[in-house]
Amino acid sequence: MIKNSLNDYINLIRPTISTDIIDENNWQNISKVAQYLPSALTTFFGFESRLGTKKAHCDFLLCADATEAGKKVLGDKEYSIQLSENLLIHPVWKNVNIFGQLWNDKGSILSEKINNIWLEFDIDETLENIPIPSCFFAPQAIYANQADEAIKWVCDTALNLLRGKSINPEIQAKLLTCLQSLPSGAYVFQIGLMLARESDFIRVCIRDISHTKVIEFLQKIGWIGSINELKSLLNDLAQYCDRIDLDIDIGSEIAPKIGLECYLERQPSLNPKWQLFLEYLLEKGLVIPEKKDALLNYTGYIREKDYPELWPKNLSKLSSLIGSQYQRIFFKSLHHIKVVYQENKCLEAKAYLAVMNTLIDQQRIQKSKEFKNNSIQINNFLSEQENKQLLNFIIRNKNQFQSATLHEDYQNLGRKEENYRLSSVLFDFPEWETIMRDRISSILPDVIDKLGIPPFPVAHIEAQITAHNDHNYFKLHNDNGTLESSGRVLTFVYYLCQEPQPFTGGELKIYNSTNPENLKPDSIKTIEPINNSIVFFLSQYMHEVRPVNCPSQDFAHSRFTVNGWIWRKN
Repeated sequence: MIKNSLNDYINLIRPTISTDIIDENNWQNISKVAQYLPSALTTFFGFESRLGTKKAHCDFLLCADATEAGKKVLGDKEYSIQLSENLLIHPVWKNVNIFGQLWNDKGSILSEKINNIWLEFDIDETLENIPIPSCFFAPQAIYANQADEAIKWVCDTALNLLRGKSINPEIQAKLLTCLQSLPSGAYVFQIGLMLARESDFIRVCIRDISHTKVIEFLQKIGWIGSINELKSLLNDLAQYCDRIDLDIDIGSEIAPKIGLECYLERQPSLNPKWQLFLEYLLEKGLVIPEKKDALLNYTGYIREKDYPELWPKNLSKLSSLIGSQYQRIFFKSLHHIKVVYQENKCLEAKAYLAVMNTLIDQQRIQKSKEFKNNSIQINNFLSEQENKQLLNFIIRNKNQFQSATLHEDYQNLGRKEENYRLSSVLFDFPEWETIMRDRISSILPDVIDKLGIPPFPVAHIEAQITAHNDHNYFKLHNDNGTLESSGRVLTFVYYLCQEPQPFTGGELKIYNSTNPENLKPDSIKTIEPINNSIVFFLSQYMHEVRPVNCPSQDFAHSRFTVNGWIWRKN
């Protein structure tokens, strides 16, 4: 075992990961690999978990980046930290080291073209004394119009060095065909060899290929499989994911097995689509309930003060040298989920769980502690005359209101309609709906700017009128927590009522979280229902309408809102 090995990091994060993901025996085998590797090799590593089996088993992978020490560890002969001699006696590691030496040569094609290298280790009971990695490198994006240039250095240099021999000309020709056939805008972001499995296939990972173009591309390169099955699967996945990357294995023919890497923006605490996606995988039998729950609870961070007895000694020493201005933090995140498809085979889902350690300055730490609940309230949204006219319109149409219902997907999540929401709604008010949409559209760029979120293409603005009378309420929920509502980005609530206000209560409470199990008291923002004011906030935030106390129980004395949602164009 080497000093300051990656096993120090493994021991640190081990208590924070569910035993439904990695069991004791699996940890021991991961440690057997990590103890051979210097911790300087990576700041970004993780685990591959098969989701459909009860076995709590993961494979292990790590990234050596071109801008960090990992690149030097792999091949800079002058660097103070080197790969262990025990590793370099194995032909695969010797080839990785030779590759690393050329990567470290500033004048080489590899130094110019390669951003990082991933080493992936199959963890099993028959683990050899020397762990053997499969190797994937991330080139600068390779597009179809760069195929002829790229094939030369990819095959003649990069793959030849890692393989230790020339690539079969037939396989090289097939790889060239695949690169030339890439759809417009799609590019290769990773190329790899399964060195640990002694496979001749070349793994190619393709990004920015729309799910509608995948079928066309696969047919063009000669993939043989069920087009209809794959098309149906892609359409399903596209409803839940923000991006799908395509993994193919290239030999003399295209392998029948393909991987669909499913990515979602933001982590589960900030993106309800993770819950929906995992519910879909559960329904399809691709994830067991224990692992679904473990994934949703995986994310978080680790600081030295949380686990002082486990904190790696080299990092403690570094902390003492740089002083209190900086703090090193290990962040855990869900990177992506890959769905593996092969005709006449059962689908399989794998989760990729990431760990990244980084230095953060105190200013950033302090800034992260400041509660940011992105919402704004604008007073006097309509003119006084418009406000009164709209209120009179609502009261005149009392008989058109109907009892509010709860979307069936929320009911399926365990929320009972009879006690979760109580109010009445009006859906048909075309003239006033147009006025509200136009007024909201006119200020939307300023609202987006004040909320501090990136601009987004607007599909449409949805609106309804809601009345909360005595003892009416809406318990904790968010507004894009179902598949059908996942396109909502912003929620707005316009308040109107008689003056003086004939009710009490009815406050809107907004939480800076999408997870109802992770609500902190200091994350609450309370919005008072001020007549003629409008509130905007992110639809993903959990929020609730507190009970209204309206002693008269007169409909005209209700807490009225024109509330709705601004949808992102798909």
